[in-house]
Amino acid sequence: TLSHPSSFLTAMSAELTTLLSAMKVGDGNAPDFVAAAKKAPKSIGDMVAKLSEQAALSGKADAATATNALKAMEALANECIVTAEAALTNALAVMLTAASNKDKNVRAAATAAVQALASKMSIDNVRACLPHLFANIENSNGHFTRVLTLNTIAGFSDYAPDQPV
Repeated sequence: TLSHPSSFLTAMSAELTTLLSAMKVGDGNAPDFVAAAKKAPKSIGDMVAKLSEQAALSGKADAATATNALKAMEALANECIVTAEAALTNALAVMLTAASNKDKNVRAAATAAVQALASKMSIDNVRACLPHLFANIENSNGHFTRVLTLNTIAGFSDYAPDQPV
C-alpha cells in the first residue's frame, strides 16, 4: 500500500499511461480501464481526459488508438456510470466529433460510446448533455456527428421513465 496520496496518484497515472500505450484494436483492454476506475474512482476524471485526447486523434495512423480510447469510454459508461458520468459528459463533444472520423471502426466505437452514455446516465444528466449535443448539430460538423447527435436526442425518450397519465 502507498502511504501518501500523491504517490498513489502517480502510480495510477503510470498504470494509466501503460494501459493507453499498450492498447491495440480488438485486444480487449477496456476491462483494465474499468478495473482501474473501480480501484481509484478519483482518477476517473484524469483517465477520461487522457482517453479524450486519444479519441480526438484523427490521423489514419491514429485510428486504432482512437478506437480503443472510445471503447474504454464505452466500458466506463457501461460499468462505472455513477462515478464516471460527469467526466464522460465532459468528453461527449469529443465522442460526437469522433463519429465523423474517416475510419469506420472509430465511427462505430464513437457511436457505441455515446449510446452507452445516453442509456446509462441518470435522467438528471440530460440537462448537462444538451449544450454538447446542440453544439454538434451545426452544419460545420460532419454528417455522422450530426446524425448521432440527433439520434441521441431522440433516444432520450427511450430511457425516460414512464409518466403517469
